[in-house]
Amino acid sequence: MGSDIVSTKPKSLTADPVEVQEWRRGLGFGSLRARIFAVNIIAVIVLAIMLLYLDTVRSRLLEERTAALAHQATTIAGFAADLPPTLRIASLERRSFDRGTRLRLYGGDGAVMADNWRAPAATRFSIEDPAQQTWRRRSARFIDRALEVVGSFQRIPVYFEVQPDRAAHWSEIAALRGARPVTTLRRAADGSFVLGAAAAVGGIGTIHLTDNAGDLTRILRAERLTSFW
Repeated sequence: MGSDIVSTKPKSLTADPVEVQEWRRGLGFGSLRARIFAVNIIAVIVLAIMLLYLDTVRSRLLEERTAALAHQATTIAGFAADLPPTLRIASLERRSFDRGTRLRLYGGDGAVMADNWRAPAATRFSIEDPAQQTWRRRSARFIDRALEVVGSFQRIPVYFEVQPDRAAHWSEIAALRGARPVTTLRRAADGSFVLGAAAAVGGIGTIHLTDNAGDLTRILRAERLTSFW
């Protein structure tokens, strides 16, 4: 009679190892290819986030510097308009800027009337010769361009000076309409940004400012190194 007793002991709740393996394989956990794919997807997402961050930082810095230069050009244009003609050129050519900004007054005929870089003691920005740059600088410049191509940064014109110096060389001067200043972003040979701002001087000509933003390039490279590169 004892052999007829049915055991009431519960079955083990531990899953069969074979079943677990089948379940994991069904979800892709058992596939090396799937794991590699997942890691690559995560890396691409992180890279996209970093590129978006750098693009945002670059745009913000350039917008702030450009707005400041445009305001400065407008202020100087108003100052120049109020000066007596006999003092105007000398007063403008005595102006110096910490970053070496170049200030020029072009007359109505397009010729240069005043240029603060004529003063021997004037602070001037400098542009490095790419041929003299170290391989680290050249590599950094290459990475700058590569990231801009991948990102949303637009192509910008090259900065260069011409002789004879005429107002027609600057597109921002040609685009002036009324009292509103016009700005342009350019690229120097060493990879740094060069900002241009033009503001009309009523009945006299045009104030033109040229400012090298090499410090912004260094800030962006530092951000890139801190972030991921």
